[in-house]
Amino acid sequence: MLALYFQEGLGYSPLRSGLTVTPFAIGVAVSALIAGRLVSRFGRWVTLCGLTATVLGLIATALVLRDATGDPPAWAIVGPLLVAGLGRFPVPERRAVARAVQWDGSEWGSEWKK
Repeated sequence: MLALYFQEGLGYSPLRSGLTVTPFAIGVAVSALIAGRLVSRFGRWVTLCGLTATVLGLIATALVLRDATGDPPAWAIVGPLLVAGLGRFPVPERRAVARAVQWDGSEWGSEWKK
């Protein structure tokens, strides 16, 4: 969605738009490496802190883009997008959902038992 906003809303070229959202992708990749261990250690608070970081990073990005006159420099949104990406890790949400589901294992491999 961010890449489309940069292209359609701000008139960036596809290459520039992709390079602009690279800090977000790097943040997601880095946080995905460590998030699983953090969730095992600290529980759902990691998810809450991550989602808070994502919201704050996206708000900061929006404020920078709103207040920038003309063509905002790319370095101005690198930090906020990196913070947003660091908070947007996929592992904790999946683990939290998996832990919340009561499962006795009876359905495991049921298709193959026939």
